[in-house]
Amino acid sequence: MLDSRIEHDSKLIFVHPGSGGSAPALDVNQYATLIDKLSVKAGWHFVITAGPGEIDLANRVASMTKTGNKTVYQSEGGVANFSLFLSIADLFISGSTGVLHIAGALDVPTVAFYTRRQSATSLRWQTMNSADRRMSFSPPETSDAEDMQSIDVENVADEIFESRLSDI
Repeated sequence: MLDSRIEHDSKLIFVHPGSGGSAPALDVNQYATLIDKLSVKAGWHFVITAGPGEIDLANRVASMTKTGNKTVYQSEGGVANFSLFLSIADLFISGSTGVLHIAGALDVPTVAFYTRRQSATSLRWQTMNSADRRMSFSPPETSDAEDMQSIDVENVADEIFESRLSDI
């Protein structure tokens, strides 16, 4: 965990860059860019989460961001403890992972990244949280269905700010 103070009135934005290999994901540069773009919102603190075997990835994302409002959290207490921890998030951002679905089941607002491959779309794998508490993004129609690097995360950040999630 990075040595970082979290102000008591901060909004906690969890970012989970790991995918467990289950689906193509954004790369570390995209996650770092997204965090930096979102960090202009005053009072937001970013918690970069890591499951088993993902701590190096989380640390790489953290080291690439410019914001000082970040903490790295490694889940070591099992799924039940990690789920309890996820319940305090004000917003959860990740690719299509089991962790995303846990956050959704807790009705935490989610921002998810899915491929356009028919078997892996947001329509098929959307989270179970309320419809007004979820957003999803996929590669544009002009790119390969699984080219996650074609997602413009700066535009994603703008959409998050403009969306119904902006009051977070």
